[in-house]
Amino acid sequence: MVPAALVVVDDLPLTVNSKLDVAALPVPDLTATGRAPRTAEEETVCAAFAEVLGLPRFGADDDFHTAGGHSLLAMRLAALLTDRLGTRVGVAAVLANPTPAGLLDALHRPQADPWGPLLPLGGQDTARGTVVCVPPLLGLGWTFAALASRLPGAQRVLALQSPALAADPAEVAALPTTLDGLADLLVPHVLAGTAGEPVHLVGFSFGAHLAHVLASRLEERGVDLASLTLLDPGAPGGVLPVGVEVPDPVGADQEAMEYLLTLSLRERPDWLTPPHDPDDVLAFLAEGSGVLAGFGRPELDRIVRSAVHSASVLGTAEPRPVAAPVLLVASTAPGHRTGRVPTTADLEAERDAWQPFCRRPVELRTVDVVHTAITSPAGSDQVARLLTPFTTAALAGRTDHPRSTQETR
Repeated sequence: MVPAALVVVDDLPLTVNSKLDVAALPVPDLTATGRAPRTAEEETVCAAFAEVLGLPRFGADDDFHTAGGHSLLAMRLAALLTDRLGTRVGVAAVLANPTPAGLLDALHRPQADPWGPLLPLGGQDTARGTVVCVPPLLGLGWTFAALASRLPGAQRVLALQSPALAADPAEVAALPTTLDGLADLLVPHVLAGTAGEPVHLVGFSFGAHLAHVLASRLEERGVDLASLTLLDPGAPGGVLPVGVEVPDPVGADQEAMEYLLTLSLRERPDWLTPPHDPDDVLAFLAEGSGVLAGFGRPELDRIVRSAVHSASVLGTAEPRPVAAPVLLVASTAPGHRTGRVPTTADLEAERDAWQPFCRRPVELRTVDVVHTAITSPAGSDQVARLLTPFTTAALAGRTDHPRSTQETR
């Protein structure tokens, strides 16, 4: 997590048992240093930011991501602001405009489609290149909000979103039926969003497979692809481990609803068990106080259609070799595919399976979180510690990262 404050002390106070005396540590000064709100509306928004982030106050130009904000907190903030401002505030608007002043300015302008193909996740600094994230099965870009908030400085972060999130089912039916075709459809959005600066692609799960195909397409178009990071992708090219099948439409439907229930952060009643009925899920979400309480059947249908489409194209990839440096980040927790803890041999086999599709040696690192939590705040802490030095070295053209199967700590 990003600390709210840093305090320098001459010595660490110890108890009589030589353990850290937490009670004796100095209390940090959490007074905001940013600009004070100038209007009543700014004051309302700043107060909401402070409340959600657990801070005594929040400046009008202070940054939500820098202060430790992530996707779950963005959901709470969006719901709180919707209630206090009397107008609908979406999660995507919060993530794309992470300061109170910037968010208010955006709310006063015509809003971009929050389900659109490219979602800004904060930061404007392109000196270290732009990070472009590719989401997992459900296709939601704000999955990466926690990771974006943990990258250094104000590095620009964008997230692609699945075109299957389109409201019109007929548009989804006309989408490409292969992973390669889907990558071709997303290339123009990456080109429009990055404007020639170096690109660091980061894909998670299904998104890692799509990111690899997208990487080869971008290189063919002369894009400066600085690096490619694959977060717990499994085997390449849609070749899954023995005994594991590509999710069918029903499985993808259930995965989408399970994800929303997890985001609700509420204890589930005994009757709400898989397989889930959409009406039951929506009824449960409506009883909450978060932004998901406003979810109706149209929003649920969008996410389910996206998951089903992703599942249908997962096994169709025809990988081409990628020239950029590649980082493979694998989970060492019990696998969502196999149910057991992967061995060193398993991890090295996964790396070796990707090697024919990468022109440079694939670097292997690990994180000690379950697959589904890799983009959670705790998982993003670990991923950011691996991603930052890798992308920095890749951009500088260095190749001095030692290959390892252990997480860098």
